[in-house]
Amino acid sequence: MKRTFGHEDASAATRESLDTIIKNNDILLFLDTLEKRYLVGPKGSGKTLLLLRKAIDRRESGDGLCIPSTSSNPVDRLDAAEHVGKKFNYQISDPSEAGLAWASVWKHAIYSSVLHHLRDEILDDIESGNDTDISNEWVKLIKDSQDNDFRTLLDKVISSFSPIPLGPFHYFTELGHRLDVSGHKMLSQVRSECQKMNVYLSLVRRPIYVFLDNLDDYYEREPALWVNSMYGQLRAVREVSLSHKNIHLFTSIRQDVFEQFNDEMRLQYYDYVAHLKYTKKELLQIFATHITELDDDLLVDSSKRTADPWSAFFGDAELIHDKNTGTQEHACDYIYRHTLGRPRDIVHIGTILLKFRIESGFTPDDVRNAVRAAQIDISLQYLKEVEPLTGDFLISEFLSKHVNTYVLNKDDIEYSILSYFEDLEQQGINIPDYVCCLNTPFETLYDLGLLGYIQEVPGTDRCIQQFRRPGQGLSQTNKRTLPESPYYFIHPVIHHLLPPTSTKARFILGHEINVECK
Repeated sequence: MKRTFGHEDASAATRESLDTIIKNNDILLFLDTLEKRYLVGPKGSGKTLLLLRKAIDRRESGDGLCIPSTSSNPVDRLDAAEHVGKKFNYQISDPSEAGLAWASVWKHAIYSSVLHHLRDEILDDIESGNDTDISNEWVKLIKDSQDNDFRTLLDKVISSFSPIPLGPFHYFTELGHRLDVSGHKMLSQVRSECQKMNVYLSLVRRPIYVFLDNLDDYYEREPALWVNSMYGQLRAVREVSLSHKNIHLFTSIRQDVFEQFNDEMRLQYYDYVAHLKYTKKELLQIFATHITELDDDLLVDSSKRTADPWSAFFGDAELIHDKNTGTQEHACDYIYRHTLGRPRDIVHIGTILLKFRIESGFTPDDVRNAVRAAQIDISLQYLKEVEPLTGDFLISEFLSKHVNTYVLNKDDIEYSILSYFEDLEQQGINIPDYVCCLNTPFETLYDLGLLGYIQEVPGTDRCIQQFRRPGQGLSQTNKRTLPESPYYFIHPVIHHLLPPTSTKARFILGHEINVECK
């Protein structure tokens, strides 16, 4: 039992929380097989948690070398206090060349780390006189090689200053600094050394598993650099996997970064990708599972913990009255529609609910106030996440000044746009001729999943409100359009950004909720 609802920072996860991971088909493929190498999902979708689960399981299987090799640090992460490679990235104007350059950097970092981790085992074999294929080939390569650079490279790995084998991100950071200083000259050396390390690693047959966790917030700070770097890593993981069947690389990539990759290999990448998408049922199961793990005094009725966790947690506040529509909705539905469909959103609402809980449990107002507070946190974080995509378009300012209704028809949209453009002109801001977020405010909201529309359910006479899920990025600038619909809906997560006098909807708003077909 526990007194917290769950970990919002996956790096703080415990073994118990890892055991309760919801496992749909893509997640099972990633955890139980070696087929999927890339975890692709929006921020807050559980990429780090699943990578930790995979790393721990592989260590326990004992069938190969795991990198990182320390059990207290099962996945490798970037911990640089600066954006290494930033100057070098600006030197490469051709996007395709940038991807290839960063692929070489990542391959070098991965190869260096693998050699570093093998070092101690090989040196032990050499010192003890063990007759092993790896140690014999290592000695033979150094002794017989006529390539002084090759010998220097291997000697460097053998005599590495660090007593503890270092992860790929260490070498990536080191190379990034050198690239910023020497640019293309250093890149040429990196590519040459990659070829040399590749020769040695082709002799290694032992299974090797490498776990790379890419922190999402680096993208928000330096998007151009991070997109190029992650594309390079994507290529490197595939190329290393094809060249060395015994080296298994697993990494996480933020979905809106992945959506920006567009090259001749896009379809091939899908063989390696596990997409993190959750149904409403799966997300609510996450919430219910966390309820069952709470201490008895945090439940209204602990006897219902397993049989009916929602009633056990909410008690008489399980049904929430909607003051605008006069209808009641179950707490699970109320919570779900105030999220963006990500596990972190669900856990955060649970955390805030515990803060609002009074000793005897909840009142409906407590639930509403807690969810509203959590909803504000979720929206603020999401708006920060998409800043690299939206540029000068300020979503919160646009909504608070130019949208005054929760449900918009085409006249409402036209009025809002005219008001918005007039405001920009008064501020001396020129509206660009080319398509961008600044002159497509509603299309941008739609692409980001913050504006919904009416969609017919195939094979039925039902219509539902449909919102895009976060993490899909923005459409190409010349293809930004709104889907045809008589009405459009502001997502409940950003309702607090609308003016207090905004016209409320006569029905409940939210993803996949029924609506009249008009």
